[in-house]
Amino acid sequence: MSVVREKPEPLYLQIRAEILRQLQEQKFHCLPSETSLCLHYGVSRPTVRKALEVLVRDNFIVRKRGKGSFVQKPVERLPLLNNNILIVIPQGWHLVSGQGYLGQMMEGLFSAARDEHLEFTVTNYSPVAFATRRKEFPSRVCLWISPEQEEKVAMEALAARGYLVVALNRPVKHPQISYVSCDHQSGALAGTEILLQQGHTRVGFVSLVDGHSYLQQRYLGFLAAHRTRGLFPEDEFILHTDYDDQSIKNHLRNLLQQEKPPTGLFLADGAFQEPVLEVLTELKLKVPGDISLVSFDEVQGISEKYGITTIRQPLEEMSRKCIQHVLKAMQQGIPERFQVTLSPELVVRDSVARVR
Repeated sequence: MSVVREKPEPLYLQIRAEILRQLQEQKFHCLPSETSLCLHYGVSRPTVRKALEVLVRDNFIVRKRGKGSFVQKPVERLPLLNNNILIVIPQGWHLVSGQGYLGQMMEGLFSAARDEHLEFTVTNYSPVAFATRRKEFPSRVCLWISPEQEEKVAMEALAARGYLVVALNRPVKHPQISYVSCDHQSGALAGTEILLQQGHTRVGFVSLVDGHSYLQQRYLGFLAAHRTRGLFPEDEFILHTDYDDQSIKNHLRNLLQQEKPPTGLFLADGAFQEPVLEVLTELKLKVPGDISLVSFDEVQGISEKYGITTIRQPLEEMSRKCIQHVLKAMQQGIPERFQVTLSPELVVRDSVARVR
């Protein structure tokens, strides 16, 4: 059985997080020496030094040659009276109004804030920008859409300085970061159960090579549905591919042309729907006559048109809940932390049939 585990943070970031926790609990004025930290954490000097360098970069400590590392005076926590909200989207993402996942999420935010006289500044995440231009940000409120692990350091640094930092659609586990997220694991579990209830014991899981946290949660849901029935998915049915149509198609052809191919497919991301349908057409496999299909995400112009059973994320509700909590914090003038997890909706259509 193949099991996906969340990739652990690099060791130097783990050390940084532990030191930061102790700084926030005011356990230090002057940090122990590098040698003491190495002995305490059982790591090498380069690892400790790299952790300290990140803390210096994020203005948590200052290093004085020959004297040691000292805690920086905390930046004054400014009130959240500014009506401007900074929205951070991933590197390389492009916003097309109302289209795709990002467009729908942004439209939901704009709609929820329309009557509240809020202004938005949208920027792509950049490690350099968030390390060097933090003081130029026009807002004390940052909404971070679908952040991944590498963005967490920048989010923590802003939160520690009095910003209200909210992760949208990612349940970030940090005491100073808020989130409003879809329950990715329960959604995948419900979608997989639809296939298993119809007798499909050979179910393929189609996902990406990159282990994004939301995909890992969906895989855990896929596994959980099998385990409740005493089943274990075959290793050869777990397909991880690049986000490229040709790569997806090549991997899928190999998967479906095995001697005993899967009778059902669970797609971990809506982006797979179109290339998967093309390959099924090419191989003259009919849905659901020859193979059953369930996918995470509604895809405009595809899911409903081809009758695909999907797990629909509550994007509008996530946006509305987020703005409600943000407004409350802004009115109170403090970055009050909140955690909200919303259940997705299982949309049953005609793409699943009893196994023959």
